Amino acid sequence: DSYRPDNDAAFGTIHWCAGDFRSADRQLEAAVAGLSTRQASPDYAATYFMAFDGPASAHVGLALARFMRGDVQGADAQIEAALGRCRAIEFPQGPFNAAFAHYFASWMRIERGDLIGAADAVDAVAEIGGSHGFDLYALAAATQQAAIDACSALDDHGVGSDALARQAQVVEGLVDTWRLLDLALLLPFMITTAGRLRAASRDEEAAVARYDEALRFSDTTGMHWYDAEVLRVRSQLLPGEEATSGLRAALDLARGQGAVPFELRIARDLLARDEPAGHALLEAAMRQFPSDAHYTELDDARAAVATG
Repeated sequence: DSYRPDNDAAFGTIHWCAGDFRSADRQLEAAVAGLSTRQASPDYAATYFMAFDGPASAHVGLALARFMRGDVQGADAQIEAALGRCRAIEFPQGPFNAAFAHYFASWMRIERGDLIGAADAVDAVAEIGGSHGFDLYALAAATQQAAIDACSALDDHGVGSDALARQAQVVEGLVDTWRLLDLALLLPFMITTAGRLRAASRDEEAAVARYDEALRFSDTTGMHWYDAEVLRVRSQLLPGEEATSGLRAALDLARGQGAVPFELRIARDLLARDEPAGHALLEAAMRQFPSDAHYTELDDARAAVATG
């Protein structure tokens, strides 16, 4: 039973990647609880043949699960717990897993619209990768920085189509590199980001191709964790009632998976399209967040409901 928490963490991570966020949350909560009561072994690190550390990875996994269940503060607390663990263990596990934690923290910050916080996390990944010769994390930092640059360009309505298309090419090149290495990590997110850039540059055909690529990737790998968001942005390219139907399908998927931030985002899109049940859908999504959860998209949704 000594390694039961490690196994729980591994299976919880599998559930998360598959898009079963409720099961992931339950299993990863159990994993972290088990790790907190397990007596430390002096030769624990020697039992791992890779640089990954079981307890640190479990904290990161729980951070991701809590985020997808709407517990923003709880997610941040688990990233801090992971970094605390990393400060207490030896090289290479300590810095390697710290970079791992910062990497996934950067994605959660991007999804929350906190590009400054995301950039800080990416800087930490790059510093660790450069200092210790962790080439994987040098690539990971470059990839996440490209995603931040993409989101900044998408938020800046003054950026022209040509610049957006060039940024899409950067992201697509990085996607190809990850594919060449046969590493997935946040690949569905990156493919979808390329699609958003193509859509914003008015190349809808290329955008649809990227979204379909992301969905094919999830079908091939079983990594369905980003499917609801892919369906949401793909629906934006459909006409009239088809777009609304696409958003409803995305909402059903997000609800089935327990993907609370994506459910909120989709409900906002439906409300913007004058969906008759839009306010009720948005309220239902908001109720799943703890009262202490705050980020721009959520706060804007609360304001929209408050003003009726």
